[in-house]
Amino acid sequence: MSARTTPVPALRCAGVVASGLSIALVALGCEGPRADDVGVSRRDAGPDAAFAFPDALSLDAASPPDAREPGDVGLAYLDASRAFAFDLDGDGTNDADLALLDGAGEALLHVETMGVGWDVPLGPGTHVPRAGVTFVGPSIQVIGEHVGGRRHEVAALVAIDRGDHDSPALVVVDLDAVRVLGTASAPAALTRFESYDLATYAGALEEGARSAPFLAPGYGDAPAAAWGYACVFRVGASSTRCGEGFVEIDTSAAGNWFREVGGLTSDLDGDGTGDLTLVYHQRLRSYSGTTGGLLADTEYDVALADEPGSPRWFHSGRNYGTFSFVHSADGLDRTLIVGGAPVGSFADYNCNVSRFVAVLASTHDVPSTRHLAWSDYFGFASSIFRTYSDAYASDPAADLARLGDFTNGCIHRFSDSRVVVSGEDAVMFDYFVASGPVDTCLDEQYALYLPPTWTPEKVAAWNACISQIVGQTGTWGMQVRRLSDGASVTGSLNTYVWGATDRLLPSGELVYVVESMPSGARFDVADVAPSALHVWALVDGLWSARGDLPIAGRPRVVSVAAEGDVGVGSFSMPTALELTDVDGDGLAELGLAGGERVGWDGRAFVVR
Repeated sequence: MSARTTPVPALRCAGVVASGLSIALVALGCEGPRADDVGVSRRDAGPDAAFAFPDALSLDAASPPDAREPGDVGLAYLDASRAFAFDLDGDGTNDADLALLDGAGEALLHVETMGVGWDVPLGPGTHVPRAGVTFVGPSIQVIGEHVGGRRHEVAALVAIDRGDHDSPALVVVDLDAVRVLGTASAPAALTRFESYDLATYAGALEEGARSAPFLAPGYGDAPAAAWGYACVFRVGASSTRCGEGFVEIDTSAAGNWFREVGGLTSDLDGDGTGDLTLVYHQRLRSYSGTTGGLLADTEYDVALADEPGSPRWFHSGRNYGTFSFVHSADGLDRTLIVGGAPVGSFADYNCNVSRFVAVLASTHDVPSTRHLAWSDYFGFASSIFRTYSDAYASDPAADLARLGDFTNGCIHRFSDSRVVVSGEDAVMFDYFVASGPVDTCLDEQYALYLPPTWTPEKVAAWNACISQIVGQTGTWGMQVRRLSDGASVTGSLNTYVWGATDRLLPSGELVYVVESMPSGARFDVADVAPSALHVWALVDGLWSARGDLPIAGRPRVVSVAAEGDVGVGSFSMPTALELTDVDGDGLAELGLAGGERVGWDGRAFVVR
């Protein structure tokens, strides 16, 4: 292991206000370390939010009910009083359960509604996706009425058996007619769907009361062996690569391009239909949900303004993190990008690899005017070298182009990071200012790129070294930036914000669940004992206490779907506090990591 260490300078923080509070923080291992990332476009975002299908229902298959009544032969009659998960008729009440099952030679969409159950065959060779194929998006979607009938149409994600590999596919079905309306898949000859070599992104574009499901290439799509197209469902449409019932979108770009995980489905051009924005290294590309045509191709460098002297694109344009589309009152549309890891990711030494906050802006409903309005670059995980030559094997520092930031500048995010403070739209995030020395692991990193490259032995040595940086000491803090121009609104050191909610107090006030932490603690806060969480509001940019929890403990956080105006460029979904109204009083109780739930009793927070 390299013996060279270096102190990391304090992070530049615009307008940070120290809170003056006595603080302590505790670790929550919500996310493990990601795959190695040392400055190249490798598979550096682990599938921590990889797609999972619901458990199969142990019920007999049956014929569709159509116009039959209970008592008809061939139906499996079920308990109609159960709680259902899907609304098939659009009346706002869930009335059905849907699940994917493997049948004889094809997948089945199993339907239970109105006390009956039946299966819809999804086509020869289809099956429930096996482990190793990574989907980002819902497995089953009720998409509204497209062809007429009593029940809405449904879209399902499946795999197609190609013999030596599987292809991801989207199947749209008519439940009433028990038929497939269209099937779109990745190219049959493309084999790169193992783990997240090439992921699949799926969702739906809103069209008023209904939605148009789509299938698109996700993380890893690139010119070499490209997938290169997305398919959006449209009754009556047809395309060469997507087939009947789909509009085709060419997702390739000029030159060298690389797809990130997901995207957004906002209405960018004001025509009432959601448009598809896909996230790439160093750019966003947006396509009309109606025609499939390109609306905008926006390239941006989030580090250039802060580091003009660093090698251009040293970060490879990584766009990991959350994306949030906002129709602002000043006549501009904005896309907020927070390049950070989810709150609680203390074991993640890569910390999103590239850490930044940025906003793209465009004239309202004119996406072609989109451009980088502002950015603030916080750091890059590992070091960048100039040549990777055997001549520097014994002294990699002599070939150094940019020293890594390691844990310094790590950003942690909750939800989509958007807040309103003092009446202004803003972005809030946690960040880490490293102060202690760290092993830079230059020898181990440099060796990865010298022949023979990336051998198991070299990878193991690199992992053993770099994983120890979570012990680097420093201080966690919070920043709030104005959405319009990035100016500082407020901030505090020795605080870690886990999330925000308006469901804890009878007033409906937006409050933040905050944990205090000391200066000089480890990045992973393994040396800090749990403490009682604070419930604070922000009033005129200052913390204002609303109460403390009666027991020490970390909050439970859950992953939430990224859809509509909120999207992701990484496998890590947005997070939210775990809130449940356990006593039926209309207020939520906050779940803690130990299993306790704490809520307001009219005077203070108590354990429920």
